[in-house]
Amino acid sequence: MNSLTGDRGPRNGDNPAMWVIIDGYNLIHADEELSACMLRGELERARDGLIGRLISYHAATGDRITLVFDGTVGRRSHTADPPGIEVRFSRSPRKADGEIEALVEGESNPRGLRVVSSDRAIRGAAKKRGAESIDSATFLKEMASKRTPREKKRPPPEPGEKYGKPISPLEVRQWLKLFGSEEDQ
Repeated sequence: MNSLTGDRGPRNGDNPAMWVIIDGYNLIHADEELSACMLRGELERARDGLIGRLISYHAATGDRITLVFDGTVGRRSHTADPPGIEVRFSRSPRKADGEIEALVEGESNPRGLRVVSSDRAIRGAAKKRGAESIDSATFLKEMASKRTPREKKRPPPEPGEKYGKPISPLEVRQWLKLFGSEEDQ
């Protein structure tokens, strides 16, 4: 971001990039494929599938993305956020809704914000501050339009992958160190 002009870089030509704040589980539940992962109890796979799609969206738009999830279940403490995407988990007792509303309230330039959620209260809070608000289904269509044909065919990552890529040997060692290996037992 250019601190003198406030410009966040290119976005689809001459439009400046936005800061997109996303209600994570709301967006997952609006997507048939990712929602099915959630119903099967594959929480991390659903989140990683969404993050993989957001990586493509970020590459196409240059938008800064903050993805907010409820709670700390499955917190990704040992995985770095992808470039341009910040993943946040609300801390109890605050829910993702409250976290999103606080981010919107704390922004000095709300006209540079875009809030993604189908939750009326979140959308109302965004509009009240002058931020753009878009429902999850519409944003999913927009994201899909930015994906390459190859990306459109790619399923959510399998267990042992993140963002559609295998876990690195370094990450495997970190996990084994954290949880111990079968050989240690």
